[in-house]
Parts: sequence; C-alpha cells; structure tokens
Amino acid sequence: MAEDSGIKEIQSIHSRILDLPPSCIEFSPIARDYFIVGTYYLEKNEDGNDATKEDEENTSNSPEEKKAQSRRGSLILFRYVNDELTLLQTLPTPSALLDLHFSPHDPSIFATATSTGTLSLYQLSLPSDTSPAAPASIQHLSTYQILDPSTLVLAFAFHPVYSNLLGVSLSNGDISIYQIPSASTSSTGIRKVWTSSSAHSLEAWTLSFSPDGSTFFSGGDDSKLQAYAISDVTPQSDEVFKSEAQAENDEEVDEETELDEPVTLWSDTKTHGAGVTAILPLSIDDDASAMSKILITGSYDDHIRVYEYPAPGLPGRRKVLAETYLEGGVWRLKLLKGYETSDDARDEGNAPDGTKSVIRVRVLASCMHAGARVVEITRDAEGQWDIAVLAKFEEHKSMNYGSDVQPFTEGEDNGKAEARKEFTIMSTSFYDRLLCVWKCER
Repeated sequence: MAEDSGIKEIQSIHSRILDLPPSCIEFSPIARDYFIVGTYYLEKNEDGNDATKEDEENTSNSPEEKKAQSRRGSLILFRYVNDELTLLQTLPTPSALLDLHFSPHDPSIFATATSTGTLSLYQLSLPSDTSPAAPASIQHLSTYQILDPSTLVLAFAFHPVYSNLLGVSLSNGDISIYQIPSASTSSTGIRKVWTSSSAHSLEAWTLSFSPDGSTFFSGGDDSKLQAYAISDVTPQSDEVFKSEAQAENDEEVDEETELDEPVTLWSDTKTHGAGVTAILPLSIDDDASAMSKILITGSYDDHIRVYEYPAPGLPGRRKVLAETYLEGGVWRLKLLKGYETSDDARDEGNAPDGTKSVIRVRVLASCMHAGARVVEITRDAEGQWDIAVLAKFEEHKSMNYGSDVQPFTEGEDNGKAEARKEFTIMSTSFYDRLLCVWKCER
C-alpha cells in the first residue's frame, strides 16, 4: 500500500446539493455526457423527525423493523459537458431506489431496484439528427412487482451474454434470476427462472456475473461470498410477473425460458471480517487465468481484496492475494476503463519461462463514511499482486454509496496523443445529499 504522503487528496471542481439523498449513480454508456442519479428517502415519522437521519443512527439492519415507514425516491438526469453540470430532469418514483444500471445489450435502456420489491425499466431518450433540439429525457417503460412490498431489492446485475436475464439480491437473503422482456420475444412479462432461498442468513447486499456469464457471485451481511455455476438455457416455464399495465388489463403473457438449476460451486464465510458489499470480477486472458480466476471484493470491514478462486471444474484453493485497508466500508467498486493493462518483456519473446503478463488496473471505490478512493491493482511478472491507494476524495460528510466515472470516447481511449489524461468522476453522499465532480490523473 502506498504511504499516506503519496496519496493525492482531490478537491472538487463542482458540487451540488440534491433534493433527496442519492443512493446510486451511473453514466450512459453510449452518451458519455449524460448520467443518472437514483435517490432514496424515508418519509418523516409522525413526530416530525427525519426518518432518514434516524435510519443512519439505527444500528439494526432488519428491514422488517423499518418496513412500516414510507419510502420514495427519484431519478435525476444530468448532463456534464465542457466542465458544466446541468440538471435536465427530475422524475419522482413511488419507491426509494437502491440500484441502477444500464443494459449492456441495449444501452438506451436502464433498470432500477426499489425498496418495495419492484424492478422498473426506463429508456434514456437522446437528441437525434432529426430532432436535435429535443432535450434528453427519461421515459418510464414498465414496473414489475416481483416480490412482497416489504422486501427490498438491494442490488441487481444484467447477464453479460443473455440479454434478457438479470440477477437480483434481496433483503431477505435470497438470490434470484429473472427473465425480462427483450426485442427478440413477444413477451412483455418478467419471469422468475431461478431462486436460492436463504442463500444468505442476512441481507444479500450484492451480486455479480463473471465476464463470460458462466458463473455468478453473491455477497451478504453474513460475511459470506458465494459462487454459482450457470448452465444453458432450456425451454421451461415458471412464475410470471406482469407489469402494472398488464395487471390492470389482465393481459396474457407468453411462456418463455428458464435456466437449468444453477449449482453452488463454493461458499466462503472466513475471508471477510464483516458483510460482503461489492464484487468486481476481473477479465484476464492469459495462461494463468485458465486455471484460476480473480475477483475484487469490498466489505464492511473496510478492506478491498484481490481474491483468487479455481476455474469451474478445476482443482485449486481459494485465497486472498492482496488486501488493503480503505478507512471505510467498501460499498461499490467500479473499474476505471481506459486505463490499459500492459504486457512485460514476455510479449517480445525475451522473457524467462514462467513469467506472467503484467496487469495494471485502476478501480474507483465508494467507501461510505470515508469518501471515495482511486486504487491501483497490479500483478507483476512474477505473479505477485498488490493494491495501492493513489487518490482519495473526502469532501463528503456522510455515506458515499455511489460514484461513477465518465466514459471515454473511442479516440480518448485508444492510446493516441489526443487521449484524455484525466478521469472525470461523479461521487455522491447520502445524508448531506451532496453530488461532487472531481478529476483524477489517468
């Protein structure tokens, strides 16, 4: 880990107080100037106290104790271009939002996870050549009540291969996979195709798919990190959830497909000293990765870890290859794309046998009460891993739950001379409702 004197302390270039507490944030993957913030607000109690503040001071993690309180939220569309931050739209939502992601298969579509057991689909409409004056806007497409309203959908992830599958992690500890409508089918319903009841004994905070989609991982408040193997999709049917509009009109929904039963590969309750809150699989293509795979994990124990596990079907041990203390719970991890991995002399044919390609990636970590961190994760030619904190952003005075980096354009990300030299980062904090813009050297 880098010495404190070598860690850059970043200052914001813009900041804004939002109307409601921000819980999640993501840039559009195809329109890099636009990003969306999701918010989460607990209504005031009968005595007039701010329930959101009381929630911060409540040490209980039981959602059942809080389910009687009313939650609401919003989606806020911003544009950031030429160092100017512009609020374009605020769309109120009847439930509080916990997670937000754009689809990797149709980047105009994004989904949200809510506090009342629903998944919602939206479209980001952008100015076009035919209507250049039309403002960008968020259009609600559909909302599906997939669970009892007392259950929170804490996180979700789109499957990287199957465009109509996504996984969800829940406040009751369950992990489920759903099939959502896609352009290739006539169905407009959402279908539960698999669930692991009580995968975690406490809240299932996070889940993630491997880059090839063959494995997915979940992390929970029980300190458990768990892996599952996904088999091929086979034609079967299961429970279908209609959208609100379909339910009102009593529409029929076509039968679709479901997964064969995923198989639990392994479960680890010893590595993390507290709840597992973030899982970031790394995509590594070399000889070593054929035998073992790498995850970056975050935890309530304030540590980020490089975690190795054997490739499915192969022998091997799971182990931590590197770990670093980040001063706060590591709630989210985001790969800073545009920072190239590099190869050692092996690629030139003059390196000794047994050396490995050098890996160097940077990750943005949302560290709750400690603010945000930019860390560099490396593997040297001898296969040794290391984590170094390069920069910290600490202007947030409460929980940093959401941060994201502005995507690079193709010209900025191809190593040419005109490539952008800085990452532009948006970070948020919850109770002070703060949105900050800052830059970090690439």
